[in-house]
Amino acid sequence: MSLLLINNKKLEMRTEIGGVKNEIQNLDSKIGKVQEVFTKNQQKLNTVKARTEVVEKRLEETEQNCKVLYCELRDLVVHIELEKASFYLRFQNVVEDRKEDLRVIMVNLIATALQKNKQEIKNDIDEMYTL
Repeated sequence: MSLLLINNKKLEMRTEIGGVKNEIQNLDSKIGKVQEVFTKNQQKLNTVKARTEVVEKRLEETEQNCKVLYCELRDLVVHIELEKASFYLRFQNVVEDRKEDLRVIMVNLIATALQKNKQEIKNDIDEMYTL
């Protein structure tokens, strides 16, 4: 009887060991799948990081270009304002001599400033005053 009991226990142990081995194999399989998913996710993450770095670099370049363009535009605006003020001063400081014609002086100054033909400027002034 004790031999039968021992054999039953051995059989139970073998069955239990077989079940544990199956569970271990299932767990190994699941771990393998998890590792595959982890590897894929890691690759995707690396791809996203690389793309992000490229986008950030482009953004920095664009930002730098915008800063340069802003500075150039600001300088141009200052330059235009100075030229505008200069012409206003010239017009304000034009002194009409009895022998000179103020209209001719103004036409010359405007034609020089706008780089247009003097006749066009004369026509424009005449058109403005006829309205």
